[in-house]
Amino acid sequence: DVCSSDLPVKIGYLGRLVDIKGVHDLARAVVSLPADLPVQVEFRGPLNSPESKVTLAQLKEIVGTDPRVEFAPAASWKDVPAILADYDLLCCPSVWFENGPTVVNEAHAVGTPVIGTKIGGMAEIITDGVNGRLVKPGDWRSLEFVLPTTK
Repeated sequence: DVCSSDLPVKIGYLGRLVDIKGVHDLARAVVSLPADLPVQVEFRGPLNSPESKVTLAQLKEIVGTDPRVEFAPAASWKDVPAILADYDLLCCPSVWFENGPTVVNEAHAVGTPVIGTKIGGMAEIITDGVNGRLVKPGDWRSLEFVLPTTK
């Protein structure tokens, strides 16, 4: 559960903006939530590849004008702990095996719970219901189900 008393619930994605990271699933899950639900989602990642630029355009098309979704630039490594600590929840909906999900460890180090997928490295680091939640990869509806609805 998210413990902060401030609304909206701030959900972050921090990483490469590419298909295999499941970012499309997060975008679909967020826009499927009731429009008056007090959540804010920040996608933050580098745009240094053609694939990232295409993915960003696709994400913007999915979310349309939803004011709850923001796109932020890549972060310097020295800013990552403060960014992760500012999130109520980190979402890493990867659809492929994550060999070493560093951002999950970094989030846990600052006390931020993580929604991840039941594949690869995340399933070994996230204990469902304790320090985060695990969902089926590629299933945005199961992701929608675990996104917080209230604080």
